[in-house]
This record gives sequence, structure tokens and C-alpha cells, in this order.
Amino acid sequence: MGGRFVHHFWKLLSEIEIPYITLLDLDSERAKGGWGTIKYIINQLIKNGIPFDDICRGLKQSDLDYMHRWSLNSNDERLNLMAWVQHLESYGVFFSVPLDLDFSMLKAFKEYYQRTVSDGDGPHIPNKESDRDEYTKKMETCIRHTLKESGGNGNSYQDFEKELMLWYPYLFLDRGKPGTHISRNGNAGWFFV
Repeated sequence: MGGRFVHHFWKLLSEIEIPYITLLDLDSERAKGGWGTIKYIINQLIKNGIPFDDICRGLKQSDLDYMHRWSLNSNDERLNLMAWVQHLESYGVFFSVPLDLDFSMLKAFKEYYQRTVSDGDGPHIPNKESDRDEYTKKMETCIRHTLKESGGNGNSYQDFEKELMLWYPYLFLDRGKPGTHISRNGNAGWFFV
């Protein structure tokens, strides 16, 4: 299950005694994502009966209150975020890292997704070597489109992940996601919904 209303799902599934895990998008550098997502889940786990001291690993309430403002500018800050992601797995909460499930699928199956595009279709990507300025502009535009207007600038992403953002808007924002996944999975010989 996923979504922003996990407490209600957790409560329902617990009451009817159905085991569950939770898969959410981490949405690093998107508005309310990254640290905001971690803070939200911690608060929902507390609301669901997990003691504050058990889940918060030495944090004070004031730290949690401002967690959504924590930075991802340094490598240490990004490693800290990933430590929290791993910590929350022990509570049955898993994240599509660093962005969302679509991005994770694109990372894992890049060539397959690119093969779903007919010749002459797909994103127009300037040559990285011979047209460096246009390539840089296209990259900045695609990063902005992927992370949304109120999101970050992509600095917490690795270079190869930024390059995937050249494809992400075309495959998942500008077209229908189900069609992209079905087309991709049809080519791979398996189906994902």
C-alpha cells in the first residue's frame, strides 16, 4: 500500500488482522518529500502506537518538528537520510529511493523503457559532447520538470540519476504511466501493474 494517508490504512488492516508492509515514494527534493516524507511517517507510526523514544533514536521532539527543513546538500546529510530510510524498514515501511517507483523502475530497466519508444519519438536530447550548452539547458529543464517547480535542483542525485531525468518526464509525466509500464513490460515478457 502507499499514499499519504497510511495511518488510516494501518489502523484498518491492524483491526482486521491483515499483515502488511508499506511502500512509499521518498520524493527526495520534491516539495514535502525527502525529510518531509520521513517526518510524516515517523509521526504516523507514533500515532499508530509506536513509542516516540523507540522510533526517534535519540531525537528530541523539537528535532522532529523541524526535520522537514533538514538539508540534503552534503554527502553526510544524504547518508543520514538513507540511515533513516533503513531504520524505518524495521517498522515495515519501505521507500522507492531516491524519488518514486517509476524512477526506480527506470533505473533498473532503463534500456527496456527506452526500447518502448518508436524511432523518431522520445525526448529530444542534445549531444552531450558536441552541444554541451543545449545539453545542459535540457538537463536543467528535465530536472526541474521531474522534481516539480517547488522542488530542489537535483544536487542530491548522482550524475547517472540526473541523466535518467532526461527520460523521466517523457515516460512518466508527459505520457500515461500505465501505458509506459505495460509497453515496457510487454517488451520484457512480464507484466507489472
